[in-house]
Order: sequence, then C-alpha cells, then structure tokens
Amino acid sequence: MTQHAAIDLAALFASLARRLSREPTKEQTLQQVVDLAAVVVPGGDHAGVTVQRRGKRLESPAYTDPLVQELDRAQVEENQGPSLDSGSEEPILVVPDMATEQRWPRFSARARRMGIRSMLTCQLRSERGTLGALNLYAESAEAFDDFSVQSAAIYSAHAALAMSHAAVVDSLTTAMESRQVIGEATGLLMERYEVTSPQAFQMLVQASQHLNVKLRKVSEMVVEKRVAPEDIPPEDLPAAPASP
Repeated sequence: MTQHAAIDLAALFASLARRLSREPTKEQTLQQVVDLAAVVVPGGDHAGVTVQRRGKRLESPAYTDPLVQELDRAQVEENQGPSLDSGSEEPILVVPDMATEQRWPRFSARARRMGIRSMLTCQLRSERGTLGALNLYAESAEAFDDFSVQSAAIYSAHAALAMSHAAVVDSLTTAMESRQVIGEATGLLMERYEVTSPQAFQMLVQASQHLNVKLRKVSEMVVEKRVAPEDIPPEDLPAAPASP
C-alpha cells in the first residue's frame, strides 16, 4: 500500500467513525454498521451482526438482507460455525472456501447450498467485553484477502466503539424516561390522596409487586388512565418481573 493510499484509507475510516457516532439509537447504529461493512471491507457481498446469548443462541439484530439471517440460523441449527466460535482467542476467523472447510463441515455444506462460498467473522470488542461479531459473506471462494482482514479489523474497532456508545446512550435515555414517568405518577398520587412523596412512591411499589409488573409500567398506567394503582386492571398490563 502506498503512503497516499494509507492516508486515504485512514481518512475513510475516520469519516465512517463520525457517521456511526451520529446514529441516534442502538438499533440504527447496528444497521449502519452492517450497511457500511458490506461496502468498506473488500470481498463481502452480505453482512450482519450476531450476538451470542446463553446456550450458544445467536441473535441477528442487524443484517443487509434476509439471507444473512438464514445463514445465522443455519449455524444455530447445526450447532457449529464461525459466529458461534467468535468468542474464542482468535479475533478474526476466515473461511476461504466452504467447499474445503473442515472446522465447521455441516454449516459449510449448508452455506454452500445457499450460494455462499467464503466468510469472514470479526469480533466486536470494547472495554465492556465482546459485544458480538461482524460477519461478512461472499458468493465467491477466496473473496477475503489480507487487505480485507486488515480492513475488517480496523472497521470492527470503530464499530464496537460506536455500538458501546449507543448502548450507553440508550440506557441513560431509558433511565431518564423511567424516572420522569415514575415522578409524574408519584405527583398524581400525592395530589389525589394527600400523601407524602415517599408514601405515594410506596403505593406504586406495592402495586408493582402485587401485579408482578415493572414499576415503570405501573407508573405509565397511573399517568395514562389517571387511576390509582389498585384500580389498574391486570389485563391492561404486560406480564413482566417486578423491578424499579
């Protein structure tokens, strides 16, 4: 790579980092991550992000097209595949050719029948740990060369930072919204029953425990329906573990 090419590449990734950081929600950030990955990393025809839950259960929160979701599902059904092993010591896993791949033979055979010949999986890591994996699929064999791997490594670092930032923003937004609606419900109960703020809050907590519904949901119903917590019909509330 020439010096000018390296500078151009650095400028490109800086621009992408700014674009990712401007997305307003975690979901939109994830979708932008996969949309850009399919363009930035040479060789990729399709892209997606997977998150591994307990029991090797994969979730596919963002993908460029439904084929990616089908490939992720195939890994789960076959109980093998690069995405399931993305939490290993190797930060990047490459399948040069599904026809000759020996590490995940059952998945490779299914991927080949879906028209996929090669794959690149890159861990998305942040200070919070492994957030998931960025998966790139190609319809031709040997689609990912050394430059593709290097590009994926750099891009995934920027993507992980953007995802981590978006998750923090989402958590803070949710916490602020919960605090606001609980405060509104407490104020309504204080006015109606002429009780103190701690007493009104305790009424909400007791209703939350009795109905086995989150405190925020109870508060939302009190504000929306203008009713006391004990007058909320259980069928109007979603079943969920009680939690402030």
